[in-house]
Amino acid sequence: GDDKTYYFDDIVAYKAERCYADFEGPGLVFQGLDGVLTAPVDNPGANSINSSTKCAKYEKSNTHAYSLILADNGAPLDLSVYNQFKIKVYATAPTQLLFKLEGTGGGFEKIKNIAVTGVWQEYTFDFSAQAANTGLSKVILFFDPGVETSGDTYYFDDVCAVPNPCPGAVANPEMLDDFECNRTAVYAGDWSYLSV
Repeated sequence: GDDKTYYFDDIVAYKAERCYADFEGPGLVFQGLDGVLTAPVDNPGANSINSSTKCAKYEKSNTHAYSLILADNGAPLDLSVYNQFKIKVYATAPTQLLFKLEGTGGGFEKIKNIAVTGVWQEYTFDFSAQAANTGLSKVILFFDPGVETSGDTYYFDDVCAVPNPCPGAVANPEMLDDFECNRTAVYAGDWSYLSV
């Protein structure tokens, strides 16, 4: 030790994320195209993943294969650091979610299986390959993409972006899940079911 005196002031900790929509305050305005979007609505089942009181509710059109939800940021999304998009989903039926970023810089999409129903889960979509793309301004969501006759209801919340936890990591196609940077597995219920 030493005999010096140190003064500290205004120490602030913050979560490294940018939330574009939480349906409890200002944020992106989503439109339901070919389906019915209602927001905000009451959270259908708060849990440790999503304890907020409000969220969005989407009833998919059962006459369109690609019924979509669209939000335009009005300016390019800054993906230089915040390029991992997270979304919380409460599904009433097993499905897939296609998450797309689009704009003058092109269109880029990722898809996740949603096996867990009746409870909130959080899903992450990696757009780090677009970190230098300054022409993406729209967020587009497709529940049950490519399935024309499904008309299920989905709730979603907390559309946020966080930094890439594994910058420069190379994906290993033979690795299902190392619980670090290779996360291609989706677990359902009690972890007894695995889908890739």
